[in-house]
Amino acid sequence: MPEPSEVFSAFPDKELLIHVKDGNIKTFEVLWSDYLSAMTEERLA
Repeated sequence: MPEPSEVFSAFPDKELLIHVKDGNIKTFEVLWSDYLSAMTEERLA
């Protein structure tokens, strides 16, 4: 499975849906702190 950074780099101008299946809050925290928090508002919209 690719790392999120690889996916974001491969599809910089595409809309992506991230489905976190485990429901663990730690998963969301890591996703936000390691990847999403550095993105622009336009990229997150």
